[in-house]
Amino acid sequence: MDFLRLNIKYLRVINGLTQVQLAEILDVSRSNIASYESGTIPPVDIVHRLVNHFNIKFNDFIEKDLSSFESKNVNTVLINTDREIPNIPKQTSQVNEQVNPIDFYRAKNIESLERIITAQETVIRTQQDTIDALKEVITEIRPKSTKKEFHKSQ
Repeated sequence: MDFLRLNIKYLRVINGLTQVQLAEILDVSRSNIASYESGTIPPVDIVHRLVNHFNIKFNDFIEKDLSSFESKNVNTVLINTDREIPNIPKQTSQVNEQVNPIDFYRAKNIESLERIITAQETVIRTQQDTIDALKEVITEIRPKSTKKEFHKSQ
């Protein structure tokens, strides 16, 4: 679980968030974020919010050092619609005469749609991972609570 604390800080930093900003997103205090980054294991609902916010697979988030990925850009599938798409010419004079501007923008739209599809697939996988993890927790808890209830009733 040591990766969890490292990944929380790593994802916060590469996304340009302060502890205060992440705390606001997760609806917790800044000291909670500092605590999670220091090694305190956050509640399951906070982990769920983190994986959904950063579009990270649940298992990757808790089992892998995300900072060691080659691309050093874990959030490449995240779409920031407020940001300009790089490499799009501002004026038609900037467009290479051999490139049809309509084809250029169509290709950029296709790339954007592919990124959106990838992001949605990541969200679905993350949600499925969370469901699977919660099912495991329920499976582990259920037999224990059933045994205790059985002994109490006798």
